Amino acid sequence: MGKKAAPSPGVEGACPHAKDVNAKKFSQQIPHCEWMCATCSMADARVLRICLKCCTVECEPHMEQHSEGARQHHIAGIPADMAFHCYTCKAPPTDNSALSECRRLISKSIGPLSTSSTPDTSSLGSSQYYISIVQQPTALGLRGLRNLGNTCFMNSVLQCLNRTMPLRERLSAIAARPRPPAVLMPAAEAGKPPLLPLTLDVPGRAGSLTNAFCDFLGAMQSVDATTPVSPSELLDEIGILFPRFRGGRQHDSQELLRALLDGLEREEKVRIRSVLLARYGLHGPDATLASPGYKALADDKKEEIMRYCRGITTAVDYVFGGRIASTVVCHQCNTASRTVEPFLDLSLPIVKGIKKTGSTLPRQLRKVRQALLPKVATPATAESPKMSRKKLEKLKKQQQKEMIAVKRREKRAKGRKGKGMPDAYSDSESDADGDASSEAVAEESAEPCEPADVLVRISAGLVALALQGGIADAMAEVNRSRPVSITITNTTAAPPYVPRADECSIQSCIAAFCHEETLSGDDLFACTACYRRAHPDEPANSTNTIKRPASKHLLVETQPRILTLHLKRFEQQGFALKKVSTHVSFPLVLDIAPFCYESCSVSVYGDGDTGIRYGLYGVVVHQGSIYGGHYICFVRAGAVDRDTEWYCISDTSVSKATERDVLAAEAYILFYEQLH
Repeated sequence: MGKKAAPSPGVEGACPHAKDVNAKKFSQQIPHCEWMCATCSMADARVLRICLKCCTVECEPHMEQHSEGARQHHIAGIPADMAFHCYTCKAPPTDNSALSECRRLISKSIGPLSTSSTPDTSSLGSSQYYISIVQQPTALGLRGLRNLGNTCFMNSVLQCLNRTMPLRERLSAIAARPRPPAVLMPAAEAGKPPLLPLTLDVPGRAGSLTNAFCDFLGAMQSVDATTPVSPSELLDEIGILFPRFRGGRQHDSQELLRALLDGLEREEKVRIRSVLLARYGLHGPDATLASPGYKALADDKKEEIMRYCRGITTAVDYVFGGRIASTVVCHQCNTASRTVEPFLDLSLPIVKGIKKTGSTLPRQLRKVRQALLPKVATPATAESPKMSRKKLEKLKKQQQKEMIAVKRREKRAKGRKGKGMPDAYSDSESDADGDASSEAVAEESAEPCEPADVLVRISAGLVALALQGGIADAMAEVNRSRPVSITITNTTAAPPYVPRADECSIQSCIAAFCHEETLSGDDLFACTACYRRAHPDEPANSTNTIKRPASKHLLVETQPRILTLHLKRFEQQGFALKKVSTHVSFPLVLDIAPFCYESCSVSVYGDGDTGIRYGLYGVVVHQGSIYGGHYICFVRAGAVDRDTEWYCISDTSVSKATERDVLAAEAYILFYEQLH
C-alpha cells in the first residue's frame, strides 16, 4: 500500500498561521500524547495527524473535524512524511524555526512507523511503532483515559472519582430503574411547626449528565484493562451544562471537579423536586419553583414545599457534603454569632507554620503606647486650645504615671519572654496576671482621669493578645475604652493543632484556614446587639446594625464522608497568575479532630486512640508551570484501611507507584475517605 499524500489544494507559503505555533509548549505536551486516533482508535501512523496547538492525535478525517470545532487549532503535523497542513487555509504553512522544532519532536516521539491499523499489544517492545497503553497489569477498575485534546485536567479528576467507592454505590442506586425511594428530612426551624419525613417514589431516568457519568464508571470496571476508555460522551454532557469546558482549551482540574459535582447535584434535585411538586398538584410545565402554578399556591404551602426542598439530600451531598461553622465575636459587646454553611471541598492557603511574635513584644507594646499617647492629649487640647498651666501640669503627671505603668508591663513581659508563647487556648494564667496588674495600675493611678483612663484599663490580656501577633486586636481593645478580656474557649474535638514555625503541611494549611482573624476596616462586623443596646426603644425584631471590630474563626461542624482538600497553588499577582510550587507534606492517614467542634462524632480506633481519621486514596498533581503543564494522579487500588497498592495514571499510561512516590508529589487536590 503506497503512502497517501497530504491534502494540499492551496498554494504553499500562503498560510500565515505558522507564526502562531508555540514550539516550547508543544515540547511539554508531546511526551504525554498517545499515537492513536482519539476518536476511532486508529493506530496506523500513515493516516495520523497531530494538532500543534493541543497535541491531540486524530486520523485524517477526524483531525479535520477537530480543527473545525476547536478555535485556533489550524495546523496539524503529518508523521508519515514529516510535513504540516493548515486546515484553515487548506495549504501547507510557511516553514519556520518553530515548525522545524515541532518536526524534530514528532520524529523523536513517534519513532519507526507501524502498518498496523489496530492496536496490537504483541508488538510491544519491538521496533514497530506502538506506544504502550498500560505498562503492567493493573487492578480491576484501573484503566487509562484517552486525552481528547488538553483533557488531562479532567482525566486526573475522573480517575480519583472512579476510586470514590461511596459515590459509585450511591450513583448506581440513583441510575437504577426503579430507583430507591427518596426520603426528605426537613430540619426543625424556630417558630415553625415540625414537618414529618416525606418518602417519594422517583420514577423515570436520571439526568443526561448523571447517566453519562454512570456509563463512564461502568466502562472503567471492564476486565479489559489494556484498552483505554474514551470519556467523550461525558465531556460532551459537561460542555452542554458548562460551555467553558468546550473547545479543547486548558482548564483547572478543581474547577472541573466543582462543575461536575454541581451538575450531578443539580440534576438529582430537579428530578426529586418535580415529584415533590406533583404531590401538590403541579405537573408538567408547572413542576418548577418559577412556574405560575407554584406562585399561585398559598403562602403556607409554598413555605412547606421550600422546607421539604431544603431537606433533599443528593448523592453528591451524601458523599462529599460537610458543614463548616463561622463564629464571630463582637469586641464591643462579646455577642457571638454563628453561621453554618455547607461545603463539598475546602480550598486551603499554602503557608509555613505560624509567625512567632514573642521576640518582638517590646516593639509591639511601644506601638500600642505610641498610639495611645496622642489619644490622651488630643481630646483635651481640642476642647481647650488655651488650656491653663494647672490643667497641663495635671495632664502631664497623668501621662508620666501611665508611662511608668506601661514600662512595668514591658519589663514583666520581657521576664516572661524566655518562657515561650502563652497558651492561646487557655486564659486562666493571663486572667490571673491581668487582674493583679490591673489592681497594681489602679493603685498607682488613684486620681481619676478621663481620656487617659483608657491606658489605665489595659491589663495583661492586651500583652497576651500582642504576643499572639494581634496588634490590630490590641488596638481595637484600646479604642473601645473598656477593660480587656481575652477568652478563647477550647471547643474542638481534640487539642488544637499548633504547627511548627517552618512547617508546611496539610495540617498547617488547615490550621491557617481555621485560624482566628480580626474583622476591621472594610470588614467590620455588623452587630445587631450593639445597635439594640444603643437604641433600647428599637423593636425586638429590628435588623439595624452598627459596624464593630470582631474576631472570626472557622471550625468543621459536620465532617463529610469524603474529605476533598484543594491547595491554592495558583494565585493572582497584579495582572498575572503565579504558581506556588512549594511542597506541602501530607499524611496517608489524616486526623481532623483538632479542626472540628466537639459536637462532631469521634471514633475509637484499634490502637485505642480517638479521633476523626481519614485515609488517603487519591491525589491530583499539576506538573509544570502556569503557562504549560500536565495533570496526573495517584490512586489507591483497594480499600483505604488496608495495605493496598498505589498507581500513577497519566492519561492512558497506568503504572505502579510506591508510597514514597505519592508522598513526594506536588499535590493539588487530595481525596480522603473517613475511617471508622
